[in-house]
Amino acid sequence: MKKAIKWGLITLSVGTFLYLAISFFVVSWLSYFSSSKRAELTSQEKIFFKKLKTKYGFEEISRTPETEKKRFHPKDTIAYELYMSYIDCNKTKNDYQNTADSIVKQINQNIDLDKKFYKYFITLYCDSGTNPSYKYSYLRKDVK
Repeated sequence: MKKAIKWGLITLSVGTFLYLAISFFVVSWLSYFSSSKRAELTSQEKIFFKKLKTKYGFEEISRTPETEKKRFHPKDTIAYELYMSYIDCNKTKNDYQNTADSIVKQINQNIDLDKKFYKYFITLYCDSGTNPSYKYSYLRKDVK
């Protein structure tokens, strides 16, 4: 009788553990894929990034936020960040500042962002993205 109770408790414990582990995995998997859908570049961003690449010689441009939920339905104030791999690393600090200023003006003119985006961060990378050369931040000004 003691053996039957012992095996019953072991089976019940293992079954409960497996049930909790599997249900945790399923819930985590579902919440991850439903909430973190990556936002594709909008047509405005594609055209804008292409112009920046040809004008300034950037190799690669990426932006955040990357998820669709934060990008298109922000619940709180949020920053729009651009990361650019820069080819020409032999410019002065003033040249980089002028480039970042120009990019911010162009963002205001070319990309229709939600009003909750309050700040821009521009990061220019040297040597194909190895070390950040310069980082700039700007408060958003509605220029229309």
